[in-house]
Amino acid sequence: MLFKLLRLYVQESWNSRSLGYLALMFLLTAFLLGSLPEAGNGGQSEFFQPVSVSVVDEDQSLISFTLVDQFADISLIDQIYLDDLDTARRRLDGNEILLILVIPAGFYEQTVQGQERSGLSVYLNENMPSEATVFVRLLKNISGSVEVVQASLYAFQDALRPLAADTHDLSDKANAAGVDLVFKLIGRKSIVRVNEETKLSTSRYVVSALACLLAMLTALLVLLQVQQERRSGLHERLLLAGVPWWQLMLAKQLIGLIWLAAGFAPLLAVLFRYYPDARRWPVILAIILLYWTASAFCLILGYLGRTSETLLMGAWLGILALLLLGGCIYPLQLLPGWLQPVSALSPARWSFALIYADLSGQGTSLPAALALAGMVLLLSAGSWLACRRARPAV
Repeated sequence: MLFKLLRLYVQESWNSRSLGYLALMFLLTAFLLGSLPEAGNGGQSEFFQPVSVSVVDEDQSLISFTLVDQFADISLIDQIYLDDLDTARRRLDGNEILLILVIPAGFYEQTVQGQERSGLSVYLNENMPSEATVFVRLLKNISGSVEVVQASLYAFQDALRPLAADTHDLSDKANAAGVDLVFKLIGRKSIVRVNEETKLSTSRYVVSALACLLAMLTALLVLLQVQQERRSGLHERLLLAGVPWWQLMLAKQLIGLIWLAAGFAPLLAVLFRYYPDARRWPVILAIILLYWTASAFCLILGYLGRTSETLLMGAWLGILALLLLGGCIYPLQLLPGWLQPVSALSPARWSFALIYADLSGQGTSLPAALALAGMVLLLSAGSWLACRRARPAV
């Protein structure tokens, strides 16, 4: 009976929507062929372009000059502008720069004297989320390293204070030694560590996010099939004919899986050509599992909701929300702090993590794989329950 259902659904799903889906996948494959890095291009990704930054140096001290000088040595940065704040804001509004770094007045003196420092202010360009994430991580690395040096200095001072005749002289000498150590670490690039491979992460991020988006969009074909079946009364007739409810549900997901394979086959062929070190089966499995969770979500909506166009819009918005929570639209680091823990509820997060890690050669993340498998089981159970309790079509 299951094979008869599959033949029936193949005939019914062979329509303009499915053909449009295949056309979209072929167009995307052609786009990636022209956008991914060529072998003769030194491995540079066309998705990435060097960025410029503006530095507003209100301190004009040795430490601020040293920081600016080291930023100039980072290959990710094309140009550094030394601007006042108004000029820098105009550059940021005009998308000329990635960010503005403001070094406040007195930053050096406050650091030397161990006072509460005025923080460095960073203004990010909202149109460059992936690149901004790299530099936010870099600046946090600077801050954390300086704080470690400062804490070590204070501990050293406390240990030597009982042995010193003049505590003020000891404090001055220790502060001078601490500042000298910070300068030496910066000069040796021991504080600001920049992973030069990060420049390639943008292409992997885009590819991983697109794979998640298309895998979840394929599930909408399943929702359309459920709506058409319920609207025509075919669902009730098949149940009256003795077709088991679980076969109705499984057949729809398998038909969607066939369209998924047809659409992703050329796309994956291109990806594995440009990322030969990627492990193929984990990437394929991550895409299939994400599709399965999204199709189960669509089955729940299709069987419990009304057969109207608003349901399709609701499913699309739900998928969009899951992609946003999963870091497929904006990197997780750029989401609000209170929203980042909630992202664990999105299957897109775990699928994205698996795909991105394998394309980057980092290996398969077992926690991500287990989390995604758990969501497959949970949503599958929900879709089975929804199929058994399907409300009459309206």
